[in-house]
Amino acid sequence: MSKIGIDLLWLKPRKVAGIASMAKSLLEGFLKYGSDKHVFYLFVTKDNKYEFEFLEQVSKFKFIECPILSHKIIKRHIWKAMHFDYIAKKHGLDLVFVPNYEKAYFSNSKIPYVSVIHDLQPLHYPQYHSFLRRIWIRLNVKKSLQTSSRVVAISNFVKKDVIDNFEIDEENISVIHNPVYIKNEFVNWKDVKKKYNIEQRYYYTVSTLWPHKNLKTLLYLLQKIKNSDYNVPRNLIISGVTSKRAVNETKDLANNLGIFENILLTDFVSNAERNILYKKSDIFLFPSIFEGFGMPPIEAMYFGKPVITTKCGAIPEVTQGKAIYVNDPYSIDEWFDKILYVYSLKLNAPERLNVYSLKDITIKYMSLIENALI
Repeated sequence: MSKIGIDLLWLKPRKVAGIASMAKSLLEGFLKYGSDKHVFYLFVTKDNKYEFEFLEQVSKFKFIECPILSHKIIKRHIWKAMHFDYIAKKHGLDLVFVPNYEKAYFSNSKIPYVSVIHDLQPLHYPQYHSFLRRIWIRLNVKKSLQTSSRVVAISNFVKKDVIDNFEIDEENISVIHNPVYIKNEFVNWKDVKKKYNIEQRYYYTVSTLWPHKNLKTLLYLLQKIKNSDYNVPRNLIISGVTSKRAVNETKDLANNLGIFENILLTDFVSNAERNILYKKSDIFLFPSIFEGFGMPPIEAMYFGKPVITTKCGAIPEVTQGKAIYVNDPYSIDEWFDKILYVYSLKLNAPERLNVYSLKDITIKYMSLIENALI
C-alpha cells in the first residue's frame, strides 16, 4: 500500500480561491474514486484542519497536524523548509502531492514530488508583491519545476507560459484541467433574499479586487446601464471581495459613480449560498484579463446562466467557445452591447462542460501519481 502525502499547509480557511477549490475537490475525488491501495496523509495547520473534517473518520486518510498557521506566510515557509521533508520521511511517505508551487524549498530526500502550477501571475503583475516576495516566488516556482518528478499545468495557456519563462522541457509538464465539482446544495432563496435584501433582478460575478480581475470595469458598466433607458437589470452582486480595504475601495468607487445602491458585496459565501446566487442571476459577468483556468464561468454554465467574459488568458480555452466574449475587456460600450445581445436573442442556457467532471480529473491525477511512484 502506497503512502501519499498531500501538502495543504498553504490553504487559508474561508478564502474564495481557485487553488483551494481545486484542492478540496480533488480530496473528494480521492475519497470517491481513488484506489484503496493508497493512503493519503494530509499535512494541515492548526487553523485549517477544520476544513477537512469530512475526511477524519475515513480510513484511507490520515492527518499530520503541523504547529504553524496557514496565514503566517514567512513562518510557514521557514517551518516547511526545516521540517517538511523530515516529517515526510518519518511517516514513510512514498510520494508528496503539492497542489500548488509551494514545494518545501529544502527537500533533499529521494521522495518524488508532484507539483501543480496554476499560473505565473506574480511574474506578470509584479506590482502586487514586494521585491523580496517576487524573488521568493520565482525561486520557489523554479525549484518546483526543477525538482518535482512530475509537474502539472492546469491549462495549455499555463503550460506555454511556464515554458516561455523557465528552462524546462515541454515533455516534463502534463496538462490536467481543474475539476469543476459542484454539489447540488442550496440554501432557501427566501432566506438569501432577506439576508442580502435582494429585491431586483441582478447580474452576478465572483471576483477579488486584484487589478487583473478588472472588476472596476463592471462598476462603470453598471453606471452606463443605470443611466440607459433599456429594460435590463440595474443591479450587480459581487462575491469574493474579502479584505476591508478592497471592500471600501469598491464602495467608494460605486458611490462616486452613483451606483452605491445598485451593488451588493456578499464577502465570503458558502457553496450553498453561491449556488443559489448563480441560479437566480440573469447573466454571469467575468471581466478578468488574466486566468490560469477560471472556474466561475464554468460554474455559472452549470446552472444554465449566460456568461459574458473576455478572451484573455486561459478563459477561451476552458470555456471552449461556449461563452459570449468581449474583444476589448475594458470597453464599457462592448460589455453593454453584449448584455443587450443576450436579451435580444433570449439565448438558451449554455451546455454544461462535463469534461471537467470530478471523476475524470481524479482518474487523470491518480494515473500521474501512480506513474511517478514507479
